[in-house]
Amino acid sequence: MKNSRQRLFLVILAAILSLGMLSCAKKDPQNELLDNFFRDYIKRADAKAALKWAAGDAEKKLQDEMEQVAGQPRPVEMPDISYRIFSSSTETDTALFDLLLTIEEKDAPSFTRELVVSEAKTNDGLKVVDFQFVK
Repeated sequence: MKNSRQRLFLVILAAILSLGMLSCAKKDPQNELLDNFFRDYIKRADAKAALKWAAGDAEKKLQDEMEQVAGQPRPVEMPDISYRIFSSSTETDTALFDLLLTIEEKDAPSFTRELVVSEAKTNDGLKVVDFQFVK
C-alpha cells in the first residue's frame, strides 16, 4: 500500500512538473503577432501569407511588393534568418519594435539588417500597421 501511494505521488508530481514546463514553453503572447509576421514575411518570403497579419500601410506595402515580384520564380534555398528585439515601446493600443535581423546564407558571410515594426489595434484586432527596413 505504501508503494502504491509513493507511485501515485510520483505520477502526480510528474504531471504537475510537465504542465509547468509546458506553460513555460508557450510563446509570449505579446510577441505572437510579431512572430507570425516575421515567419511569413521574412523567413518564408511570403507577402501573401503575411497579409493576414497586416493592415494599413503594412498591407499596402505587402500588396505593392506582391505586384512587383509577380511571375518571378521563388529562390530554391532561403537563407536562415533570425531576429532579436533590441528595443521596443508599448502604449495601450500600439507597440513599436526595433528588430535586428541576422541573415545567414550558405557559403556567404552572415550579415544583419534593422527592421522597425509597428503594431496597433484595428477593427480586426491587433495587426502590423507598418514596417520599414532601416539602411
